[in-house]
Amino acid sequence: MLKLAILIIILAGTIAASADNEPSWRSRRPASDSMYKYYVGKSANCLSERDAYREAESDAYEQALRENFGTTTKFQGEVYSTLKNTTSIKQVDEESQQVHIAGFEIVDSSIDPCKNEGVNLKALYKYEISAIKAERERLAASLPSAEPVMSVIGSQLDVNNGTLEIITKPPGARVLINGEAWGRTPIRINGQIPLGSHQLF
Repeated sequence: MLKLAILIIILAGTIAASADNEPSWRSRRPASDSMYKYYVGKSANCLSERDAYREAESDAYEQALRENFGTTTKFQGEVYSTLKNTTSIKQVDEESQQVHIAGFEIVDSSIDPCKNEGVNLKALYKYEISAIKAERERLAASLPSAEPVMSVIGSQLDVNNGTLEIITKPPGARVLINGEAWGRTPIRINGQIPLGSHQLF
């Protein structure tokens, strides 16, 4: 009986120790330090290990992009890996610019096997603060220097008959109303379109 009690205590201690050995980053993202920002990417749905790593990496990229370059980023291309670093190209819809991620590396990962097959995975990534700063500077330097000029059709006297103003990002979209070309955005049309329903393309 004494041996059984000792065995139960040892087993309970082992379970508690394994819970204590779980990396803290699994439940809480690590704070940034002087060199890196940290991101925890996750996969779900019991994927193959390879696909789980891809999903976790994509999730971490999305977090890094939103936090460092704004919320209008979308995944555009594949992730290209080399021995030195990993680069991902994302499209920034607002300015039609590409954000290049370099200095983004995996630090640790933790796999949870599923009951039937596949795994769920969490992975910790670090992103060099100096690389973030350099990319922000590159993007700022490549922004258009001036706002596009508004095309105006009709005169100020026609404003009382209604005005339609169309602005797009990026500018330069062709404007078709009821199949008729009116120019390119940004455009303001004063008093030229009769009251009623119209098709805008």
